[in-house]
Amino acid sequence: MIGVVVLLMLAASSFSASSAETFGKGSVVINLQGNIGFMDTPDDNKLAYGGRLSFEFGLADIIEDKGSLGLVLVASDLYGGTYESLNAGKYNYSYTSTTYYKEQGGVFGQRSVISSSTTVHNRKGDCAAECDVTRNDATLMAGISFHYEFANHLDTYMMIGGGATYCTRSFSNYYNEINLSVVDHRRDKPNVNNYDGPVISYYYNDYNHVKWLGFDPKFYPAAMALIGARYFLSDHFALGLEAGLNTFTIKKNLNAMTVGSLGLSYKF
Repeated sequence: MIGVVVLLMLAASSFSASSAETFGKGSVVINLQGNIGFMDTPDDNKLAYGGRLSFEFGLADIIEDKGSLGLVLVASDLYGGTYESLNAGKYNYSYTSTTYYKEQGGVFGQRSVISSSTTVHNRKGDCAAECDVTRNDATLMAGISFHYEFANHLDTYMMIGGGATYCTRSFSNYYNEINLSVVDHRRDKPNVNNYDGPVISYYYNDYNHVKWLGFDPKFYPAAMALIGARYFLSDHFALGLEAGLNTFTIKKNLNAMTVGSLGLSYKF
């Protein structure tokens, strides 16, 4: 969002566009966009949103210098598709327990409070809970683009390509938990003058260590096939819109797609 605001401010400061070509051989363009799309869930298709950063390089001019071919590199993110789910999981981890106690020693018998830390290895178990599951897809793709300038300052194009998506999930709003605990028994180091016995301090949180079964991060193939247009406000800045399968993660029952993107472009 901050990047979009900065590009808008810069575009506003240089609003006059010349009749120079919008995209051609040797052109380098960076695009920053917001995305909207959908994700498959066990319930239904759910709304998702994200961002898209792409770079284009002009490879060749064709069709009487009105058209051109380019190479495009895309990094995008799609987040959403939240649904409720009953999940089973496991955890197996260790935590630290610290004991503060008083020691008397030295030539003059000075008293001091010292600490001893121990790693505890007994947090292990099976668990279950109902919670919200949210998906996050990070995608990298490469492809080719075909551009054609129908009018001054207007660059229309299509892109096709492919790559891979890294799919992860996050979990929130737990309820009906079974065998999940958070114990906060953290204590400050006691003052030597107020010491009245050993003080034990520890903290553990099962939710931070549970591995929910069936939700391992995975890579899936991805593709794009879209059309777009951008209008140059100046020799460098343009407003753009894209539609189609801007990003399509291909996996049965886990398909995800970005169907529209809106943003800004900068031509170097």
